[in-house]
Amino acid sequence: MPHIRRASNGQGRSSALIASRPEDEVHRLGRDFATRHCALLKGVLDGELLADVVRDVERGTFQTERHKKIAVEEKMLAHGSAAALVLFANDPSVFDQIATITGCGDIGCFDGRVYRLSAERGHRDSWHDDLVDHRLVAMSVNLTPRPYEGGVLQIRDRQSGH
Repeated sequence: MPHIRRASNGQGRSSALIASRPEDEVHRLGRDFATRHCALLKGVLDGELLADVVRDVERGTFQTERHKKIAVEEKMLAHGSAAALVLFANDPSVFDQIATITGCGDIGCFDGRVYRLSAERGHRDSWHDDLVDHRLVAMSVNLTPRPYEGGVLQIRDRQSGH
């Protein structure tokens, strides 16, 4: 597996972008993915980098976004942290880890957004299919200062509905 990649953040210090995983953990995550169609990777972003991003997200500007009948959320407007996360996710070492864990094959690129859901504000997400536009894998990264508790990620079989 790849080593931790480092890059200067422009302030004279380096931050680990994506942490590599020991081979046994990658195999365990692969088994999880094969049986549950999802895998939980903890500590994806270096603690210092995560703290910088969380601070930027807390100061970010958000606007309500409606996705047809699927979801209502607040999407962060163009911001350096959002762009940096997309850049980090497009690192070839990240692609290698994801492909190894999921068996999805070659990944062309990653595109994403920073958003938040709040039940108090009427935000929601409903059953939907992400198998559009040549997508291979979906990824969600918690960008809050504390571990998130609550909510449930459920994945169902498209054919049977189970």
